[in-house]
Formats: sequence, C-alpha cells, structure tokens
Amino acid sequence: MADHDIVAAGAAMREQARGWDDLADAMTRARARVADLALHAGAFTVVDPAAAPAARGLAEAYATSSDGLVGLLRQAGEEFDRMARSLRAAAEEYDEGDRAVADRMRGVW
Repeated sequence: MADHDIVAAGAAMREQARGWDDLADAMTRARARVADLALHAGAFTVVDPAAAPAARGLAEAYATSSDGLVGLLRQAGEEFDRMARSLRAAAEEYDEGDRAVADRMRGVW
C-alpha cells in the first residue's frame, strides 16, 4: 500500500467521524426537544363521562412513552459519539503506523 493510500484511509475515517458527530448532535437536539414536550394531565381529560374509563391511564402512557423516547435518543447520541471517537482513534493508529514505517525506512536508506 502506498503512503497516499494510508493518508487517504485516515482522512476518510476522520470524515466519517465528522458525520457520526453530526448524527450525535442531531440526537442531542431531538432529545432536548422531546424532553421539552409535555402534556399535563388535563390534556387527557374527557368531557363525556362515558368515555372516562377509556381515557384512564393515558397521561401515564404518554409519560412512559415520552421517557422511553428520550432514553432512546440519549442512547443513540452516546453510540454515535462512541463511533466517531473510535473512527478518530483508528485514524490516529493509521497515522502512527505510517510514521513508524517512515522512520524505519529512513534508517534503511
């Protein structure tokens, strides 16, 4: 593999890392928006007494669903961040290996 191939691999990994960073940021923003959405219990109140039994538990179901979605968005952001960091670390390994080979080759010539 030529020197430029290794440099290109490191650059490509860094570019991919930026994409994962962007996704992590998007998940953080989405999580904040979902967390800010709140319906108070009155939003689930029904006027028709006959419909009241069907409306029971809606506020709790909404809160549970909202909390679950916030948790999933948090996890997604964390995973995307880990992916970005891993790609950057791999790119550094490529660069370090390339420098080591270049140093050894200078010793040969």
